[in-house]
This record gives sequence, structure tokens and C-alpha cells, in this order.
Amino acid sequence: MSDARVALIDARDVGDALAAAVVSDKFDGLALELSGPKSIGHGTVAEEIGKALGRTVTYVAVPPEAAGEAVRAFGLDDWTVKVIADYSRAYSKGFGDFVTDSVQSLTRHAPRDIGAFAREVMAPTANSMAPKRRSA
Repeated sequence: MSDARVALIDARDVGDALAAAVVSDKFDGLALELSGPKSIGHGTVAEEIGKALGRTVTYVAVPPEAAGEAVRAFGLDDWTVKVIADYSRAYSKGFGDFVTDSVQSLTRHAPRDIGAFAREVMAPTANSMAPKRRSA
């Protein structure tokens, strides 16, 4: 996807927004697009994940066709392969480069950034899965 910019959203913000929408009629009939707090490149995502994990993480761009073939290798069907390649192509051209205030409007809290997700979700999960070292 090259280093296309995308306003990645934390899954916790999606859940918070959904919960807020279902308990209020204020948003009935509206179609709200959710986004993270800013549009960032995948290099920035790798950097933030690396900071949270305490090691270097490098983003390597994958061409859309290669992304499609990668999912084919996992046994996905032709339709899914095409969808993955098409979405990768669209995102490479800026499809996800937008920010909304919908999370704030729905939840009354700012959306979390990738650094928060990496620190609060990824790092604890990675640490819990790390092999235990034997003491001498």
C-alpha cells in the first residue's frame, strides 16, 4: 500500500461509538464515518509499534497484487483475493486519508491514537505471549 496515509481507528473506539449510538436516538438515521485522530503513514505505525515493544519495527510496502496473492496463499477464494487487491490499490491512492470527528461526537472522548493502541493493547499481549525465561 505504499506509505499511504490512513486515519486508523482503535477497535476500542469503534466499540465505544457503537455503544453510544445504540443507547441514544440522537444519531438515528445518520451515517457516521469513524476515524482515528489523524491520518498517518504506515511508517509511523511501525515506529509507534516499535516504541511500544521496545524494538525496531519496519514497514515494508507490498504492491496490491502481492497483497492479494498473500491471502490466496492462506486459502482464500478468488473473490476475496480481488477485494484485498482492490482495497490495497484504493488505499494506496488516498482512499483512507481523511479524519472525522464522529468518535468525539458519539463518545465525548477523543479517539485514541496508534501509540495508545500499541502501548495499551499490543505490548501487553506480546509480553504475555513471550516465552518465559528460566532462572539460573
